[in-house]
Amino acid sequence: MTEKAYIPSAFTNYVTGVDKKDVAGIAACFTPDAVVQDEGHVYTGREAIRNWVARGFEEYQYTLAVKDIQEKKSEWIATTLVTGTFDGSPIQLRFIFTLKDALMATLTIRS
Repeated sequence: MTEKAYIPSAFTNYVTGVDKKDVAGIAACFTPDAVVQDEGHVYTGREAIRNWVARGFEEYQYTLAVKDIQEKKSEWIATTLVTGTFDGSPIQLRFIFTLKDALMATLTIRS
């Protein structure tokens, strides 16, 4: 990121979890009833999110670099560069998330 921006701790912990490949740590960044949308699929609840994260690490061995983050109304938009063992790598993706009680309540990943 070009300037030091405030990043909510739930997203900071998510990024740290990706760096460490910490599936449980990433799942803990979400509310118990959180909803993640990625690649046309919807994952609801921490257990489904934990499985989605584990599968992603196994299939794609990806890393995540945050390039920018902005708050827009009631959501946050993080522009990232994701690198891994998938076609088109690296790819710029937007992580659009909302917070509830300092945890991520929703996360939508888009190109």
